[in-house]
Amino acid sequence: MAASLTTRIPTLVVFDLDACVWFPEMYQLWGGGAPFEYVAEDNSCTDARGTSVRLLGAIPEVFEEVRERGGKIAIASRTDEPSWARELLTKFTTVNGNTLESLVEGNLTEMYKGSKTKHFESIRRKSGVPFEDMIFFDDDPANIRDVGSLGVVSILTPDGVTREAWDRGMEAFAQAFPNYEFGVCPILAPIRKMPTITTTAAICGDKPGSQSIIEVIVALVFFD
Repeated sequence: MAASLTTRIPTLVVFDLDACVWFPEMYQLWGGGAPFEYVAEDNSCTDARGTSVRLLGAIPEVFEEVRERGGKIAIASRTDEPSWARELLTKFTTVNGNTLESLVEGNLTEMYKGSKTKHFESIRRKSGVPFEDMIFFDDDPANIRDVGSLGVVSILTPDGVTREAWDRGMEAFAQAFPNYEFGVCPILAPIRKMPTITTTAAICGDKPGSQSIIEVIVALVFFD
């Protein structure tokens, strides 16, 4: 079932890039790479060697939906070629003709190696948005575990951000924080020793013939 458009989405939606927003991954373009030529007919990009890079799933629709529903977009990537990824963000377009880059918050693009907990610490510091008001989409289970441990609802996307993965992500966020409204979550009251929840939602198997599951892991975390 599709997520209701009346359901409040997280304030901040964070996307991985390689194998999540587009394919192939940047390291697979070594020997070619930048500069990229945009192909308007099918909203793809061709690298210097002629390899086609394409958006995955419902990315052209989802990026617009986030902004239309009042959310913000951030990027958390460990891509091997950040400059190539930045170029692609300026060339791929949404269903409304906007570039992906134009819909991403200007200072919330984190591209470097290391644990993605570092990416998210930086995003939280710059945006002021708490982890519990974010959602994260990534194709790597290790990243899902790491970021989920911070309290971010994290969605595994082995086939990219498909419509199914997006809708289930919204449902997972609503289930994890049913009373989270306007940036105030009752379970996160500023009381010492007040427990909160860390939630990881993993969506697997969007490919035909594969299993499709949603896994929510809840753990108690206590403030010092």
